[in-house]
Amino acid sequence: MSHQALYRRLRPSKFTDMVGQESVVRILRSQVASRTTSHAYLFCGSRGTGKTTAARILARAANCEQPVDGDACGECPTCSSLGMRTDIDIREIDAASNTGVDDIRLLKEEIIYPPQFGRYKVYIIDEVHMLSTNAFNALLKTLEEPPEHAMFILATTDPQKIPATVLSRCQRFEFARFSVAQIRGLLVKAANEAGMTVDDEALSIIARAAEGAMRDALGLLDTLGSYGSAVTVQSVRDMLGLSDTVFLFRFFDALLARNASHVVQSIHTLILDGKDPAAFLKDLGRHTRALLVAKSVEDGLEGLLDITWDAANDYIKQAERFSAGRLMRLLEIFQEAEGGIRYASSQRLIVEMSCLKACLRHDEADVSALTERVGELEHEVDTLLSMPNSGMQTPSALPESFQTDETAPEGASVSPEPSAADIPDDPVLPEETENVSSDTPSARHIWETAVADLHTQGGLLGIILTETGRFVGVFGKAYRFCLPEGSHMELSRLQNPDNAQKIAEALTRAGAADASFEVVVETAAPDYAKNQQMDQAKKELEETFGRKRVWEV
Repeated sequence: MSHQALYRRLRPSKFTDMVGQESVVRILRSQVASRTTSHAYLFCGSRGTGKTTAARILARAANCEQPVDGDACGECPTCSSLGMRTDIDIREIDAASNTGVDDIRLLKEEIIYPPQFGRYKVYIIDEVHMLSTNAFNALLKTLEEPPEHAMFILATTDPQKIPATVLSRCQRFEFARFSVAQIRGLLVKAANEAGMTVDDEALSIIARAAEGAMRDALGLLDTLGSYGSAVTVQSVRDMLGLSDTVFLFRFFDALLARNASHVVQSIHTLILDGKDPAAFLKDLGRHTRALLVAKSVEDGLEGLLDITWDAANDYIKQAERFSAGRLMRLLEIFQEAEGGIRYASSQRLIVEMSCLKACLRHDEADVSALTERVGELEHEVDTLLSMPNSGMQTPSALPESFQTDETAPEGASVSPEPSAADIPDDPVLPEETENVSSDTPSARHIWETAVADLHTQGGLLGIILTETGRFVGVFGKAYRFCLPEGSHMELSRLQNPDNAQKIAEALTRAGAADASFEVVVETAAPDYAKNQQMDQAKKELEETFGRKRVWEV
């Protein structure tokens, strides 16, 4: 006896046996039971969702002499006749092969003849969207006013290509994709009937790989049955060319660290193991999507991704280390690569290029790159804001991403360490300081002269030194300026090495002696590190978008 595919062996013959599509089945059974069936139906949905199966069941049930709860009884003479000779009164036409107007004209010529058995002569036209424009026009009048004994059931995976004049003449039903749980349930039944032993995790992998198509899932299980009666997780991954979960988590750790060397070596190992590059790109897209979902929802992640609680916790932990903008950028890269890999001469090259692109820091001024960069900056700022003050690091121990390679020039030192406790109530004038001659101009006069000089040079330094903060006094050679708490933007500008050098030079000219410049803030020292980091993040935003597009919140 020849082998029969599982999806054919398990194809239901009654509405009762159908899995899923509850709303569609309920309406069709009600119409059959009440004898109120329509002359034209349109079944829409992706592949493997039961459109043709439902059409065959409806055709038999509508012709049954004594339907039972909307299903064909299977015992009356009509059911017996249709079961033996379905090609007489129930005709299936493949529109992909019969696209021309001549094929529809032949249909119109034979539809006038009454059925040999039952009440209806049923025409099931599969992939109806493949008909030509002329064929649709030829079918339109017959579809609008068919003979009383005629019924049309149109099935399509692309209803957008069907003319609106045809759509308006049909009762339309949407066939949804099957859930993972529904596919797993039928796979268990199919495995038991076939005498196969399948791991639970292997069933889940098959169900997810089918992407909502029951026929695809049964086809995969049928193929795995040729390996042997025992189906394992490894055999499923080998057949589908999938990567294991541990590998994907490590790979995304490398992407997060922008470790291009590790990424390329991992792809090389993957190819040597015989994995399919296109399947690997799908895995990357699924993993990125899982991280985005984990970052977006608080509860119910296990059900959304159909995974265990432990696996969901792993996704949550890794998602916390990514910004939402970065994940969106990764998803765009992988989706673009997945769409182009089928036309590529080298699939490995496409995978490597997309993964290396995901490692790079994008500074070009395109919207997706800016979205990623802003997302990273927001993620860093949110992390800083969530840090308790007691555990804040000092400037010397700041994270590497917030340290600067620039050093202040000699004579323009910036000393953020002094706090309000170190600042005297009254300015310390040069004549009150040792080693300063009594005929030296007052510190206040030198400061005001230097600020006036800066005003003549233009820019914001003179304005900041005039309208914000206060001059404290001279400490050795250092002229100290104090800013009020919360002056993050002003502090960032005055701490800039070039600006500090410019102020120091103005003080030197005004006092005819070497001078340096210091800026302090009236806040506790532990808070300074937090302000320093936030100012650095703000500076990066200004460099990305321009200073005029960034506001204080």
